[in-house]
Amino acid sequence: MPLNERDMRNVINRERRKCRFQGDAKEVLIYFKKLKSQNNEFFYAVEKDEDDRLLNIFWADARCRAMYKVFGDVVSFDSTHSSNRYRMPLCPFVGVNHHGNTIVFASTLISYEDKETFEWLFQQWIECMGKAPDVLLTDQCKAMEGAITEVFPETKHRFCLWHILQNTDTHLTKL
Repeated sequence: MPLNERDMRNVINRERRKCRFQGDAKEVLIYFKKLKSQNNEFFYAVEKDEDDRLLNIFWADARCRAMYKVFGDVVSFDSTHSSNRYRMPLCPFVGVNHHGNTIVFASTLISYEDKETFEWLFQQWIECMGKAPDVLLTDQCKAMEGAITEVFPETKHRFCLWHILQNTDTHLTKL
């Protein structure tokens, strides 16, 4: 069975996560609970594995949620940002406001870039925001594409221009 680079990263990250420090995850949860107690519109969701280790975190504050209601027709989701010390990429959901400025709607740290993780993530999005975006821009990840089809069936899924150009350079230079 052929493995691509993303599959290999998932295997490596799965092993790395087995030794994740529990203290850091607990501190994040304490912090999120404090934010929730200060503002009921703060939303967060946490997924843990069978050993009670942190897998994924999704969060959005009241301002982010309000901005989505106004400017959330087109959302870009990027899972290619750099990882933290636990090799969990920070994946923002972003849009553009009426001034052309980038705005963050929500953020997440994920353990794996597989269909199940993205399905969980997009379900949290629906729970938090109340509806799927009209258009979702992403990289060309097959696992993400499958999750979008499953959780956001009415959303128009398009590839990000930057990723298309990156792949164009890679594939067309061979011709």
